[in-house]
Amino acid sequence: MNHVSRITYHTSLFLFLFAIYLLTYTPRINSSDGLAMFSTAESLVRRGALDIEQIRWMDLQQGTFGLDGLLYSRKGIGVPVGLLPLTWLGLVVPWWGTVSASLLFNTIVTALTAVILSIYLQQLGFSPHTGLIVALTFGLSTLAWPYAKSLFSDPFSGLLLLAAASALLKYSRGAEGQRGRGETNRSPAPPLPRTPALLFYPSSPVSFS
Repeated sequence: MNHVSRITYHTSLFLFLFAIYLLTYTPRINSSDGLAMFSTAESLVRRGALDIEQIRWMDLQQGTFGLDGLLYSRKGIGVPVGLLPLTWLGLVVPWWGTVSASLLFNTIVTALTAVILSIYLQQLGFSPHTGLIVALTFGLSTLAWPYAKSLFSDPFSGLLLLAAASALLKYSRGAEGQRGRGETNRSPAPPLPRTPALLFYPSSPVSFS
């Protein structure tokens, strides 16, 4: 498979899953976690601030009061930062809305995760056909699909972890190739698992997002 074919293949996989997820898309935030992270993103876009005063009525459920008396989210900053482009688009496109636009975030993230999963499997030596089957199984037959409708941080954490694994695998093989040519004496990188952990979608991974 040449470079152009790979781009077409991965783009088609992404667009297919994205279109499927849109069939079950709902423009409602269905969790207090998601509401807190969205509120942080909205405050950043509207005012350049980090408080979540718009959900002050929730009190300490998702936030902590700062020394200035304002309410701040206890959630990580990764998802709110990732939400910024979509939240901004929702603000500048009058008929769209910040909530409706932001809720596309995990739809995009989950479809992209399936693409990276396919790439990772091919890096491990599996055929593109196998990569496609596993990616579709992940995207359509696991908790990835329900999570794509939410604003939980789990899909974003999974995407970043899988992208890191793919990058480390590529780096380790590049280092091995250099050692084979006698160009470096670096120690080999530890082996990576051949079974992607994303097949077993975590219910509560370590959250850095």
